[in-house]
Amino acid sequence: MVGIDKLHITTREFKLMDNNEYTPHYTKPPGSEIIETHKRYQDPTGLIQSSINHKGLVIQINPSAIIRTIKGEPMNYLATTKEDIETATELALTHIESIGIRLPEQSLIDITRIDYAKDMQTDHPAMEYFPALAILGGKRLKPRNEPTTYYFANSQRQFCMYDKGQEVHDKTNGNKQLEGNITRFECRYLKTKEVQKTCNLRNLQEFMATTPEQWQQFYSTQLKEQVFRTDNNEPIPLTLTMKQQQRITDYFGGNRKFEQIIMKSALLEYYGSRERMEQHLKHIGMKRSGIGKKLRQCETALKQKGIIDSYRNKETTATLLNELITKFTNVA
Repeated sequence: MVGIDKLHITTREFKLMDNNEYTPHYTKPPGSEIIETHKRYQDPTGLIQSSINHKGLVIQINPSAIIRTIKGEPMNYLATTKEDIETATELALTHIESIGIRLPEQSLIDITRIDYAKDMQTDHPAMEYFPALAILGGKRLKPRNEPTTYYFANSQRQFCMYDKGQEVHDKTNGNKQLEGNITRFECRYLKTKEVQKTCNLRNLQEFMATTPEQWQQFYSTQLKEQVFRTDNNEPIPLTLTMKQQQRITDYFGGNRKFEQIIMKSALLEYYGSRERMEQHLKHIGMKRSGIGKKLRQCETALKQKGIIDSYRNKETTATLLNELITKFTNVA
């Protein structure tokens, strides 16, 4: 099921009460008096953030995190029902009013960002699919990859895929784990005009009237058109084209880093094991810190080379992409 993971809303039609709990922030331009730039508030749980600036009142809500906290759900919980969204939004707006803000009706509250998300159990860890996404190339979107996240993005919208299990592990210092390969794909709409044009939502009232079925249909359509581009009907070739090979090279950091991966992995393969390589480096007098760094680099390179080698096989690329298309764009 598709859920709502983030919601930013704003309005100019608000009233700040005298007994508000917003903290003012100041600046002092050279040669000028100190002036207030904005006010900010964050509730003690960190679930609701708000600020007041020249654009008006901005409220940042994570409905999934709010419901997860209330119900004691797992850390990858997504708000996938109308009840979830209504509960989370009502709690957030009531809380904002309790700290000194008088809010207008929902038709006067704009949506400036909305994130749709879906979690799926995938056959492999998320990062093994990233080169497949790199081969696709985005539709008027610039690709960007980080260790556990792959993006297609521009200033208006982002599509990102990441390892949710790894995120939970990192946030809890390893105290909480998710079973299996839990991969999350998010569609993020980052500006008011983009929300209005692409999501066809002008205000909070209109969003609250939408249904989970509509979220699913919209999410599926966006992934098909913007990321997987299934409307192109272009089959994956039996061998990588030069353009696709360049995209994989770029994914791994460009030609220089790509060649370093091949060389460092070959070095570890030559010694046959981590232990034999470590013994050799000690024998030639390398310092302990240097040995550890070199071994880590070679081990990472060997894993990366394994992924690179798998993509020389058209069957692998097609299988991975078809799995993502089936699991993330299925509206059933």
